Amino acid sequence: HKDYHKQHPSLPFVQHSILRFMELNPTWNVTIYNDADMDGIIERAARDDMISMEEMRLLLGNETLSAAHPVERADLARMLIIWYHGGMYVDADALINPKQFDKVFLPTIKMCLPIYLDINFAQSILCSSPKNQLYLEMIKQMSKRRMTSNKGGPLERRDGWATTNALFSMGPPLFNHVIFDLVFGNSHVSGHGDIPGIEDTMRVLQEEASGVIATGQFHDGCHSFLADPFEGCKDWERGELYKLYNMSGWTKAVKRRWGLAT
Repeated sequence: HKDYHKQHPSLPFVQHSILRFMELNPTWNVTIYNDADMDGIIERAARDDMISMEEMRLLLGNETLSAAHPVERADLARMLIIWYHGGMYVDADALINPKQFDKVFLPTIKMCLPIYLDINFAQSILCSSPKNQLYLEMIKQMSKRRMTSNKGGPLERRDGWATTNALFSMGPPLFNHVIFDLVFGNSHVSGHGDIPGIEDTMRVLQEEASGVIATGQFHDGCHSFLADPFEGCKDWERGELYKLYNMSGWTKAVKRRWGLAT
């Protein structure tokens, strides 16, 4: 819900995420995207010929076709948001403690590429100036997998939803493959699983591109690109947040739709 932070301002999670961001970064414009907003930007992409009308119908559904899973739509929408508008995209459950981003994003910075643990480049936070070719390539590669990876045709779906493996393959693995191809000139990184030497790769960015690319490392929710550690910070488990909002993990729901045991 677009007003979730106003409805539950006393929740520690809300206090230390979006409300903390607004407090520490008063000059930033903050936009909360709900499902309708995501669908709107996907419709815009189809009108602009960034994706095909057929792909838009598969994603959004119609009177005879069920819509794709919200995760699939959100993964594309976040790329489109950054391509069109620039700025910073952050997942709703990210802690912002206490980080003033005007001190991170200096005038010369064009994008950010933080890493998650020692695994890969994080897709849960995106930042860039508008019209960054990396995001355009990501959008194209997502479309290619969505529309042609099933024996030359669109992904198989069950009442609109692709499999968990298909959904995940268009997320962090593909994002990392595109980063290594375009930023580092290495097209052989698949993006799946732990990427060897990712911490060394981060240090290369710090040493050779710090004036253009901001980077950092997610250690835990209280110590990351988005958060500086402070006494009393609670690193919320996503499962705890799901319970607060009466939600469940998306993979279980997708597996149930495909008739798979969870």
